[in-house]
Amino acid sequence: MAKIKTAAVKSEKKKAGFMQVIAGIWMVAMLAVFPLYFQEAYADMLNAKYGCMLAADGILLGAFLIWVIAGRRVTKYYAEMRSCADPETGRWFGNWFRKTFNLPDIFVLAFLVVVIISTLQSAPYMYSAIFGNEGRWVGTITLVLWCLTFFVASRHFKFSYGYVYAFLIATLIATLWAISDYFDMDILHFKFGIDSTAYAIFVSTIGNIDSYAGFASIPMAFAGILFILSKKGIISRIFFWICFASAAMSMITCSADNAYLSFAVFFAFAPLAAARTRAGIRRYLTALATFVTAMVLVGYLNDRLEGTVVMSGNELVDITAGIPAVRWIAVILWCAAAVLLVYDVIIRKYPNDTPAPRAVHTVWIVILIAGIAGLTAVTIYANVHQDALPEVLIPLKSYLVFSDEWGTWRGYIWKYLLNIYSKLPLIHKIFGAGPETASIYLFNNAYFAVADKTGMMFDTPHNEWLMMLFNLGPFGLLSYLCILISPVIMAFRRSVRKYYPIVLAVGFVCICHLAESFTNITALMELPIVFALLAMAQSLFTGEEYNR
Repeated sequence: MAKIKTAAVKSEKKKAGFMQVIAGIWMVAMLAVFPLYFQEAYADMLNAKYGCMLAADGILLGAFLIWVIAGRRVTKYYAEMRSCADPETGRWFGNWFRKTFNLPDIFVLAFLVVVIISTLQSAPYMYSAIFGNEGRWVGTITLVLWCLTFFVASRHFKFSYGYVYAFLIATLIATLWAISDYFDMDILHFKFGIDSTAYAIFVSTIGNIDSYAGFASIPMAFAGILFILSKKGIISRIFFWICFASAAMSMITCSADNAYLSFAVFFAFAPLAAARTRAGIRRYLTALATFVTAMVLVGYLNDRLEGTVVMSGNELVDITAGIPAVRWIAVILWCAAAVLLVYDVIIRKYPNDTPAPRAVHTVWIVILIAGIAGLTAVTIYANVHQDALPEVLIPLKSYLVFSDEWGTWRGYIWKYLLNIYSKLPLIHKIFGAGPETASIYLFNNAYFAVADKTGMMFDTPHNEWLMMLFNLGPFGLLSYLCILISPVIMAFRRSVRKYYPIVLAVGFVCICHLAESFTNITALMELPIVFALLAMAQSLFTGEEYNR
């Protein structure tokens, strides 16, 4: 028996080859180091993050290239590809492709091809498209690195929950840091010398509050789903809840409206998975109660600590604080979760995987469809009758009624950029004007007109979907959306049941990012982490043959 165990341990250790170690180091760098990395506080935060990403990606890809050349693996790969040949026809490429690439791989490949085509026809701004120096460094180099590291890491990374804990500890530090900024603590004096007009819009180790809200939505969704669905022990679940609560609280205190798009998607769609078990239902209620309580608490602090709290002035928080019923909703949610816990665990002693009544899942689908239809109808009504809104909708008018001023003049800049896009040559309409060129076209065509109209300077439309459309065309936008949706689809494959919570957590990170990025920029602060998590999820689908 002892010999069998020893042999198994040796076999397991043998699998941890050179590239597996390098992939693990890269994963730690992107998930635990990158979120906290800085050099000169907010003065060069974007450049510091970009340098950190380049260093980590360069080491991974450089090590992979050395590993392939030194091990003479090109010939081995080609022989393996030819081994997929059909015995009758001799054709091998199609069989090899189907065996090697699954749905996420295909979407990333499609995105990579579109990026290259878009870059090749991006004149007269090809240099800027390649390097992204006229924008936020999300040029061709960055996009290609995300795709290449996805493939290399997903083939050689060996999953362990240790990486999950490292990621959540790092993001917990960042989110607690943001909450401390809300109380004007400025622990490491990052805000020393910042102009008073910009003092309140920089938080944590990320920077701008919109970028921070997008970043914080990653641990919020990831830890939230793990808290709801994970089968880990009670200590781990408490840790997941703490990480979720800290991220949610920090998103509320940063006063960025795009955060609420992430919350809406998370709490609307999480029950589709949570409602399958009784434990999932009560944990979902706990997560929702945590969020509502945080909203009430921040509203209370804004009211009682006015003049001390830096990030006050969040319109949605102020609206919530003015509705006494919201406090009772929080109480009811906590009581419901407590009652279910006592009934299931103490009285009936149900296992955690006890299925919930199917009616709960069905009812939530009906509620979700009705809610989406109702919100759509209310939005249409508000825009048609904006001058005669019922009293109950007046506090939400700035969110429901679309105009030039909507979203701090986002409505105007979106319309202006679409007008520029409509005048582009046909090849640019199909494959985009080139990565990170939207800011150039905005400056050249609309800088003074937008500044005169809005009194603000826009170097981005603050809509990642629109930026992808302009930069990479409809094919680039579609492939990008499919990349981010693919983990949710793959989560329901039977082959990944053991790691279902992890894959679904990554899926929720992606769809929450899609939601908040509708009013946010393509952020270098977020997407390297998102693609690293995508590689982590994808590593659970790939076979051991890639680790040879």
